[in-house]
This record gives sequence, C-alpha cells and structure tokens, in this order.
Amino acid sequence: MFEIKCPPVPHAIFAGCARTPNSACAVACEDGYVTSSALVLNSIVICMRGGVWSVPEDSVCEVPSCENSAGSCRGEGEICVDDTPSGFHCECRQSYVRNSGDTGCIVASCKNSAESCIGEGEICVDDTPSGFHCECRQSYVRNSGDTGCIGDLEDGVFVSSNMVTFPRTETKHAGKYTCVARLPGGTEIRATALLSIASPDVTTPATVFEPVFSRRPEDTELTLGHVAQFHCDVDIANAEVNWFKDDIQITVGGNSKGLLILLDNSLVIANTEIHHQGSYRCVVTSSDGRRAEATALAYFPTSYVFESVPSDGTVFDGEVYHLTCALRIATLTLSWLKDGAPLIYSERIFKLGGDVLLRDATANDTGQYVCVASDSEGHTVAQATAIVEVVTHNLNDFDCGIVTSSEVLDGANSRRLHSGRVVGGRDAVRGSAPWMARLYINRLGVRGHLCGGSLIDRQWVVTAAHCFDTKVELRAEHLFVRLGDHDTLIDDEAEISIRVEAFYVHENFVSETFNNDIALIKLATPLSRYSDYIRPICLANRTIDKRLTADRVSGRVNGWGSTTDGGAESVYLQEVYLPYNTFRKCKKKYRERGIIFTKNMFCAGYRRGGADACQGDSGGPYAVKEADRWYLIGIVSWGIGCGDAGSDGVYTRYSKYHQWLERIVNES
Repeated sequence: MFEIKCPPVPHAIFAGCARTPNSACAVACEDGYVTSSALVLNSIVICMRGGVWSVPEDSVCEVPSCENSAGSCRGEGEICVDDTPSGFHCECRQSYVRNSGDTGCIVASCKNSAESCIGEGEICVDDTPSGFHCECRQSYVRNSGDTGCIGDLEDGVFVSSNMVTFPRTETKHAGKYTCVARLPGGTEIRATALLSIASPDVTTPATVFEPVFSRRPEDTELTLGHVAQFHCDVDIANAEVNWFKDDIQITVGGNSKGLLILLDNSLVIANTEIHHQGSYRCVVTSSDGRRAEATALAYFPTSYVFESVPSDGTVFDGEVYHLTCALRIATLTLSWLKDGAPLIYSERIFKLGGDVLLRDATANDTGQYVCVASDSEGHTVAQATAIVEVVTHNLNDFDCGIVTSSEVLDGANSRRLHSGRVVGGRDAVRGSAPWMARLYINRLGVRGHLCGGSLIDRQWVVTAAHCFDTKVELRAEHLFVRLGDHDTLIDDEAEISIRVEAFYVHENFVSETFNNDIALIKLATPLSRYSDYIRPICLANRTIDKRLTADRVSGRVNGWGSTTDGGAESVYLQEVYLPYNTFRKCKKKYRERGIIFTKNMFCAGYRRGGADACQGDSGGPYAVKEADRWYLIGIVSWGIGCGDAGSDGVYTRYSKYHQWLERIVNES
C-alpha cells in the first residue's frame, strides 16, 4: 500500500518524525545552517495533508542571516547587517558608537564622539538618552545647507541675501520687517511681516518612549490554509509584549481561534481562515510603565478574492453601464454599496448575478460603487471600487439642431411649393434642414446621388449601412459629400463638396434583415465654420429618445429621393411629417407578413398611406423638434413600397447606437 509522506528536507535533522500528514516534526539543522524564522515555535515544521510541508522544504534550514539570526545582535543599540556571502555582523544604530572594548554599543556622547563637532563655530551638546548633537556657538548660525555654522551677526540678527535669522530671539527683535526686491527696470516689490516675541513656556515636556523595533509586524497578504507570522522585537530589556487583533487582546492558551504567541513574542497564524483577516497590533510596555506599539494589516488581496472587479468609467446620460463583480471563494457573499450606503435597486438599476446594470443612466447615478465580499458573520473580507461618472454630452457643437436661415425665420419661401415629393410631402424651405447631406458616387466617370445623410459635427456624417451594400466595391476615393444643397440643378454659393476620407459600416449589419443599418462617414477636410445652411443636427440618446417618441408624435423626414415608387429623384429638398408608431404595433404589423422587425428599428407613417420616404432618401434623418432644436431619432432604412397603405416606413433607431458612434469617432 502506498503511504503518503512529506519529502526529505535539505540540511535538516529530524528526531523520531515519521513525516506523515498531520504530524508536527521537531527539526534541527546541520552545521552552517539555522532553522527558518517562519517555523512554528522556530523549531517545528508541520506535515500537511497531501504530503506537503507547512513551509517550502528548501526554506526550513537556511544560511545564517540577519533575518534568521537577529538574536545574535540583541545588545543595546545594535543592529544586524548582512554581508553576503560571508554572513552577517553587528553594527551600532544611529546615536550609538562602539564601546572602547569593541564588545558592544553605547549611547554616543560628546566625550566619545566630540570629533563630530569640530567645524568652525560648532560645539557639542549631550542629549541623553538620545545621544548628542552639534550646535552653533554664540554669534554663529547654521548655514543654508545645515552642514555647519557661519558667523557675521549684527545685534543678534543674521542677515543673508534672502533670509533673516534670529539665533536667540529677544524682546528687542519684535517689530516690522520688510523685504525689498528690485527688478532690472528699477521697479521695487515689497513684502512685510510682523514679528512678535512671546514669553517662553517653562513647562518641561515629558520624555517620550520611542523604542527602536529591530523587527516590527508588517502588512501581510493571506492565503487560505497557509501559515502567516508577525514579529515584534524591540531593543528594550525586560519589556512586556502583548498582541491584539482588531483591538481585542490575544491571550495565551485561551480561545485564540488559531492564533499562537511564540516564545520570541512573534504571532503565528498556523492555518489561515477567512476570520484571520484584520489588524494585528503589538503593544510594548517598558518596566517603568511606558508604552509603544506597532500595527500591521493581514488581508486577502483583491485578486485572490475576486474573479472579476468593476472598472471606472464614463457613461453618457441615457446609456447603459455594466459593473462586473465575481468571487473566487464560494463561502463568501457579495453585496454592493453606492457612495458608502447599500445600493438601492430599481427598474433601471438591477442585479445580474453578482453584476450591476445601470440602464438609462442619469446624473444621479454618478458616484462610487463598491463590490463587497463578506464572510458568514457579515465581516468585510475584501472590496473592489469603481467610480462611475454620468455626463450629458452631445458629440456636436452646442448650437446643434438650430435653424437660422432668413427664409425660415421670416416664414417666406422664394420658390413655390411642389406637391408629390418624398411621396406625399412638399418642397422644404431652404435652410430648414441645414444638416442634410447628399452622398455622391463618382466612379469610372459615372456620377450620381447615392444616399442621404445627417451632418453631426464638423467632420462626420451619419447615414444607413445599406447605402454601401452595392453590386460594385465602394472605396472612399469614389465618394464625396455635398452640404448646404437645396436645388439639385443649381450650384448655390452656400453649397460645398467634400471628399470622403473613410466610411464605417456597423460591424453587425445584416443586409437580409437591415438590422444594425447605420454607418458613419468621415470627411477628408473638417468644416472650419457653420452657416445658416450647414449646421449639425442634435443627437438623441436613450433618455431624449424616450421623452420625444410618445405614441403618434410626428417626426420630419427630408430627402431628395423618388416622388413615387420607382420614380425620378426630386429636384428640390423635400420634407414630410410622419407619426411615430410604437414598437409593439410595428412588430405585429410586420410579423404578420413574416418579416423580422428588431428593437433596433421603429416605424412611422399613416395607416392610410400616402406619405413616406422612398428610394434615394435612405440614410436621411427622421427628426423631432423640442424647444427650437431638432434631434436625430431615426435613419431612413427600409419599407415595402413607398407610401402604401398599411406599410409604414422603417427607420434605424439612432439611440441604440449612440455609444457605437462615440467609439468610432473617438478611435478614428
């Protein structure tokens, strides 16, 4: 039968140890080696379940060093210094010197260290028990580098180029002092200060107990089932050392919950569990009752507790933000805080497993989100923090969506209205939709209108993805955009044509169903300014979309497309107002015809038909007006016929792609 044993330990000598699991073995080391300070009781190593030692076998016996042999430098004022590979030696701490027999350290004094105060104007002053220091004689002060003394005092005041020093203040020094700086042109700059002299405080301060820790407890990362040790060594003879965990004293032999205090006053966690996380404080009390203390934290690192943690982020109002959090330790529970209080869930803010989803974000969602891992008693084991900022942002300028042309403002139209455009629409007033863009193709000598679009800032136009789904391959050099156009037969001075630098079709566009029918066009040259006839439309995020698309609200569609199904394109820019229809109504209507209708779409139109977008209008805007600003709600996408009864036109819902658009613009 195979017997599990812990492996042999290099340079170790075991007496009567079977090296079987759950056995504690006393260990001694060969000459030239010492036992590791990580061992329980400094001489015990534990064979754990699975045949592994409580510490790595190659670290049980070690070459002597300060870390494992500091007891050899325990005299007053001594410290241990490693001299690898020759071992270690003892040196004197600051404010101590070797005694005359070189057998130990004594407090430095003027008598044994006066050679340290031999500079001009220096004298040695004893400060028992802390040693000595160098001071300046009367009529001298410390120099600016604090490396010596300099003279030249006048009436007890030392004046340098940019400083006044009073080595020993007297009542006569009280008064107003003015510093005058003269600039090269002769201008003077003055600064004044008042000096008052107070009576000296004759109270003698009490001596502060400041022991020197040769080893102090250090912050420690914990691992379940492993050993952890904290040291507390001070250079004070006969000092008493007590340990506290989370301000509760740890007693020897009591209910210490797996904590051991060893003979060298170190504290050991023999088998780490969740409840061992916390603060550990050693309190040192001298024989005359003075106290000092040192504290360390024992904690489970975030990466040990969490599989995933939330990330800081900025989200635009009306958008969605996902905060992730997952635990590695199954016995822990997970909860969320916001700004220090328990997170309140709602129809907008809800939990998905351990994650939190912020939907239709608002400014109130800005704050600090903390994922908290707790044990069975409700104690916090670890936490992960993320800062979320919700911002109101339009990609385009603050003056987006505003109509400023004189023709519109005066209510006049210099050209008579032509009926039958955009199917059931009319001629638009020049400048009434200054964001309208015409996408042209110029390839192999063939030039023609391809699609409509909407200007959204100085270098970007949004349109439909299916505009680029052509029988021939389209490249950016084949395309250009015309802005400020109204009459297609006349080149107006307000019109400009700009080449296309690049276009970006949504990566998930499906040509068979027109799902994700959106694309972006980057102009080769950004606009230097806007005009009455060239101006961006405002972008509707989820919040604005939800507010503006109440059932039967009317939106405006513009374009130069066909006036009838299969007919010729329009000469003048057309407009038609179409009522918005709910997703439920639209989906039902098209489902009955076996057509896929997704949440990325909406439909608009009259039940009787007669008004609609048509061929050539693709990519143009479905816009809704609010408080003198026009917002892009949809993009002309597809339909069955043009203006047919019961066949509403279908539009890409822009708000579903607000973040996609922001990402493309920021990365391009």
